[in-house]
Amino acid sequence: MWTVFILTLMTLLDNPAAKSAPPINPETYSPSRTVIVLSGNTQVYAHDDPIGVVPPGTVLSFSKVHEQWLMVPRYGGWVFADDVVPVENAVAYYTSIIEKTPTPAAYLHRGIAYFQLNNIEKAQADLEQSIQLGTKDGAAYINLGNVLQRRGLMQEALLNYSKGIEHSPDMALPYIERSSVLMEMQQYNDAAADLEKAISLDPKSPEAYNNRGVLLRLQSKYEDAIKDYTKAIELFGKYSSAYANRGFALRQLGRYEEAVADFNKALSHDPMSHEVANDFAWLLATCPEAKFRDSAKAIELADLACKSTNREDGTYLDTLAAAYASAERYDAAVKTGEEALERLKNDNQSVDVHARVELYRAKKPYVEQLSPKP
Repeated sequence: MWTVFILTLMTLLDNPAAKSAPPINPETYSPSRTVIVLSGNTQVYAHDDPIGVVPPGTVLSFSKVHEQWLMVPRYGGWVFADDVVPVENAVAYYTSIIEKTPTPAAYLHRGIAYFQLNNIEKAQADLEQSIQLGTKDGAAYINLGNVLQRRGLMQEALLNYSKGIEHSPDMALPYIERSSVLMEMQQYNDAAADLEKAISLDPKSPEAYNNRGVLLRLQSKYEDAIKDYTKAIELFGKYSSAYANRGFALRQLGRYEEAVADFNKALSHDPMSHEVANDFAWLLATCPEAKFRDSAKAIELADLACKSTNREDGTYLDTLAAAYASAERYDAAVKTGEEALERLKNDNQSVDVHARVELYRAKKPYVEQLSPKP
C-alpha cells in the first residue's frame, strides 16, 4: 500500500515547480506547521487524484512533508506548497499585496493571519476594513465573530456570525461558529437549532458533531455527548479536540481508563495543544482513582500549558498547582495556586482555587469528587 502511494505521489512531483525547489524543512518552513491557503484553485490530492478544492484564506495544519507537498490530516490529502503561505510569513505577504492593491480580500486574509498569530487588535482592524471596503465574503463576518468572541464580546460576535449566515446561508461553518457563542451565553436551544442546521447542510462535518457533543456535555448528557464525539472521530480520525472532549465526558462518567486513552490519542495528534495538555494534566493530578494518577506527567503537561500561554491563564496555573500537590510538592503548589488567584482575580472559579490552596497549605493534595452519574 505504501509503495503504491509513493509512486502515485511521485506522479504529482513530476511537475517542474516541484522538481526545481529544494525539499521543505518543516522546522524552518513553519515551526507551528500552520499555513494559509493563497490560491483560489488549491487542490487537495489523495494519491494522484484531486479530492477537493480549499478556498483562499483557509487555515490548514500539516503533519508532514514530502518534497514540496504538505500532508493535511483534516482533509486526508496533500497540498502543494506554492498554493499556501506559512502563517509566520503571512502578514508580510498580505501587507505587500495591500501596499499595491488594498482589496477587501487582502485585508480579510491578513486579518486571519493576525488572528492566528494572536494579534487580536490588528486582526479586528483588518477584518473591519475588509467589511468597510464592501466584501461580499461571509468569511469576513465569521472571522470577525471569532475575534469578538475571543475578546468576550458575545453579543457583537453573535451579530457578526448572523451576518456571516446572511452572506453564506448554505455553509455549515457560520452555524457551527454561532452555536459556540450561543453555548457561552447558555442559549442551549438556539445552539442546538444551529447545529441541527449545520449537520443538515453538511452531514460529514466533524466540527458540527464535535460542537453538538460539547452542547450535550454542558447539559450533563454525557452518554449522548460521547456518541457525537465518536461520530466526529469517525469522520476525522485525527481530530484531537474530539478525542479530548470525549476523554472529558468519559472522566465525568468515571470511565478513567478510557479517558486516559482518549487524552493520549488527542496529544498524539496535537502534541502542542495547551487545552489538551491542561485537561489531561488535571485528570492525572486529581483522578479519584489513585491508580490513574501520574503526578510527574501531570506536572510536565501542566507546565507545557502554562508556558504556552506565558503563565497568564489562571486555570492552567490552578492545574499546575494541583499537579505539584499530587507530587507532595506543597510549597510549589501554594506558590502556583496564589499565582493562579492573581490571574483569576474575582472570577467565580477563584473561590474553588482558594479552597484548594488552603488544602496545599495543610499539606494535602486535591482529589476531585465528581457528581453522581446522571
